Amino acid sequence: GKAYLATANELRDRLPAGKILIGNALRARTPNKNGYLEHLEYLDGSYLEGWGHKRNLAPSLDLMSAALKQGRIVMLNGAPRNMNKRKYNRMRNLDDRYDYLGKPE
Repeated sequence: GKAYLATANELRDRLPAGKILIGNALRARTPNKNGYLEHLEYLDGSYLEGWGHKRNLAPSLDLMSAALKQGRIVMLNGAPRNMNKRKYNRMRNLDDRYDYLGKPE
């Protein structure tokens, strides 16, 4: 709504020249019929969570296509399916995390 727009515009004004503004704007499953594409009027792009779930895949692909046609950035949230999240979260060393992500159990 209006508060989200005001916050985004304030962030945009504070960003150094050449920086991009990405939000978690696009949603495949929402009462909003267009998946909140209107947010891309003031955002440079959006990341999508849960896009790969069976019920979200087709509407997410439609949103991605629409966003890309507008010249916006699309970023996908994802993780290996066979990852032991408990083991990963216990790792404090970033190198260990990178090694594990390259070869999850």
